[in-house]
Amino acid sequence: MGAHHACSGPGPHRHPRHPPTGRPSVPDPGPGQFRVRVEACGLNPLDYQVAVGGHLEWAWLHVLGLDVAGRVDAVGDGVTGILPGQRVAFHGDLRRPGGLAEYALADAPTVAVVPDELSAVTAAAMPCAGMTAYQAVVRRLHVKAGDTVLVTAGWSASCAAMPCCRP
Repeated sequence: MGAHHACSGPGPHRHPRHPPTGRPSVPDPGPGQFRVRVEACGLNPLDYQVAVGGHLEWAWLHVLGLDVAGRVDAVGDGVTGILPGQRVAFHGDLRRPGGLAEYALADAPTVAVVPDELSAVTAAAMPCAGMTAYQAVVRRLHVKAGDTVLVTAGWSASCAAMPCCRP
């Protein structure tokens, strides 16, 4: 399986003189997980921030890429409502290998079915921005019908916040 690894030391521009080589194996989904054949992977500020400093639970070489879109390839035991062949998008767990690979694993509750009219690239751009917007508008601000909300432009979560503000 091909993948892009985070293999440098601290700092976004440091790379080893001779990067490690090899191909990671295709991961098998465990109970409650599904595997996706990746079609697109969105990169967010969180991706480069954790690439700089790493994470204590990473096993090096680590595959980056939190926002993933593709087709379900396999499902683990106990997974319901997700079928092989379905188009999905999800926001991964930064402690686990990500979506800059041919295949990625995720927990079943994190999946959103992608409609046919939405491209994989667009779908992969939505999970982190959408979750950020939802948390800000619904969970933090408790916006409800009749409230006035000013959404400033300039970042993807701003665009995702506007539908969250509609009644």
